[in-house]
Amino acid sequence: MNKIKIATHSGSYHADDLFAIATLSILLGSENIEVVRTRDEDIINGADYVVDVGGILDPQKKRFDHHQREGAGNRENGVPYAAFGLVWKEYGEKLTGSVQAVLNIDTRLVQAIDGADNGMNLFELTEKGVAPYLIQSMFALFAPTWNEQKTNDEVFFELVPLAIKILMREIEVADQYVEAQKKVRDVYMHSDDKELIIFGGEHPYGRRVISGVLAEYPEPKYAVLYRPDNKCWQVASINVDTKTLEIRKALPEEWRGKKDSELQEVSGISGALFCHRTGFMAICQTCEDAVSLATKALGR
Repeated sequence: MNKIKIATHSGSYHADDLFAIATLSILLGSENIEVVRTRDEDIINGADYVVDVGGILDPQKKRFDHHQREGAGNRENGVPYAAFGLVWKEYGEKLTGSVQAVLNIDTRLVQAIDGADNGMNLFELTEKGVAPYLIQSMFALFAPTWNEQKTNDEVFFELVPLAIKILMREIEVADQYVEAQKKVRDVYMHSDDKELIIFGGEHPYGRRVISGVLAEYPEPKYAVLYRPDNKCWQVASINVDTKTLEIRKALPEEWRGKKDSELQEVSGISGALFCHRTGFMAICQTCEDAVSLATKALGR
């Protein structure tokens, strides 16, 4: 059986062509494809799929380049498409089965890679001057230095399995996140108290997922949730919105940084175990303890 031939450019590699190949590898099966790094037009024209080379964008013909003069278009927020984004836009839903998961991964992973590949600055440094360590920087780290004998081709094919592993995990997590979002919204909708939302042990979605969803609504201040990792209950302050780490209502100043008997004495809750020094969360022995702590924090 002839393998499906995928052509991408030779020479230096970038995260966008690595992840474009990773996407097609998951879609088609790594065992079914042959990846060729080339700039030979005859080889490119004869390939079944072409990514990040060739000067053509035509998904129907399986051509996904963004280097043509007119580019390959922008998202609504202005972030331009590169090879990864073009392939993900075409096949992401087949891999995830969910439009929302496709959008989540595009926002979380794809846009950062596409924007950087197109020379776009996606963030501004604070006065501290410290930049985040980007995934494209991690992959670029493995490029051969001036005194190493490895070729870019060798490194590229070594890195493709890692890109596949990362993308497969992103898909798995995004699919589960979408499912969890629906369940969190259902708990919110059926909660009589919209300021304090209680999640039983059958809802182990974690603080980040729960706060991310509840931040969509104006009322929630705290959530109580089970922590299966340490078998305790957490009071979590809800974020102002999904774009910031700022919280709506920190736990009381006098509780912060205290634990065990010290926290129990100041809070009056016998099962209180720990309150973070910033007041964004606290830990209790039981659900009842956590609800009582959150209720007191609300001034009730």
